[in-house]
Amino acid sequence: MKKRKLLLLANIIIFSLTSFCYALETDTHEIINENIAKNSFNGFSLDAYLKNNLGIQGGVEKSFNSQKVWWWLRKGGRYEDVPYWYTPYVRSVNHFHNPLNDQGYSGFWGTGIMSGMSSTQWALLPQDTQSTFCLLGCYSWNDVRNYYYLALLSIDKTTRENYFAQTFRGLGQLMHLVEDASVPSHTRNDGHLFYNYENFAEPYINQYGVPIPTASGFFSGTINNIASLIDTNQYVGVNPDPNIAVGTNIGLSEYTNANFYSEDTINDSNFPYPQINQQTPIVERTITNTLWNTNYPRQYYLKNCCGETNGGQGYLLAAVDYLDYWRQQYPLLSFALPKIPVLDDNVYGDYASLLLPRAVGYSAGLLSYFFRGDI
Repeated sequence: MKKRKLLLLANIIIFSLTSFCYALETDTHEIINENIAKNSFNGFSLDAYLKNNLGIQGGVEKSFNSQKVWWWLRKGGRYEDVPYWYTPYVRSVNHFHNPLNDQGYSGFWGTGIMSGMSSTQWALLPQDTQSTFCLLGCYSWNDVRNYYYLALLSIDKTTRENYFAQTFRGLGQLMHLVEDASVPSHTRNDGHLFYNYENFAEPYINQYGVPIPTASGFFSGTINNIASLIDTNQYVGVNPDPNIAVGTNIGLSEYTNANFYSEDTINDSNFPYPQINQQTPIVERTITNTLWNTNYPRQYYLKNCCGETNGGQGYLLAAVDYLDYWRQQYPLLSFALPKIPVLDDNVYGDYASLLLPRAVGYSAGLLSYFFRGDI
């Protein structure tokens, strides 16, 4: 009994620590992956490919190991963070990638505790090396390609079904890694525990649905492997002109890092852009207090230069903190109340409108690239 209690306590501690590193909520990954599996994006339809190229007449509705293709892709989005039995994989520490130095998560407050490798390195690990004997799952690019190869070669029906199930589950997990590159904290080495962009994204998608990317949401560069979708090594922290920090030929982590803040990296010297300075415009938006059912104005910093500008309209980069009310009421105290930018739901809403379409478009591009061959 004592051993069981210690094991339970250990699992709770590990789960708490690893959840500190989760990016998009697992439900969000599931919703995005299912949507991509069932629809056509940028001229590619998984359903049509399975029917026309592999002779899988059921397409994404075909079942392997008692579950449909779209279900495996959907659950792969969850399993990259949390396995079937809800014991943490401790995989999520490997879901970070800083394009400025090609490093992963440095651990809690830079201590190295629970640190991980870059998501690009994690995704490209050699076959059968993501965990010991793959007991906790091996779903690198090389593993999934091997599962697919074995599925195509297998004569035994049970063996073939198992490898196809592994293939589609693994693709869902690889899509998860691409989608995480759309989360600012995961491209800026920022572990996160309290309410943040990732928490906001799930209800945003539930309210507005999975966004349909325009042409600007799909990767147009050269793909060598999954790492190309995350980082092309073009943006290195230098002035992010439109061709480097906004174009569709750059990796998703580069776009995210250059144009959006995470909760703890606002004007962080380790990340030259974006910037809030004296030239940054300030605009006013309405905040709704749901508790008291009242509306009140709040000031925000508007990003209208140096990379993404939302088609020239600008977008909310950060909010002026709530102490601004006291600065206005008591001007003599303003010298002791410096303005500290923060992020809130209005900011997250503008972020999501730009980041989520790319998360969908780039991860859909992974499927298109994986199934690029004609059979």
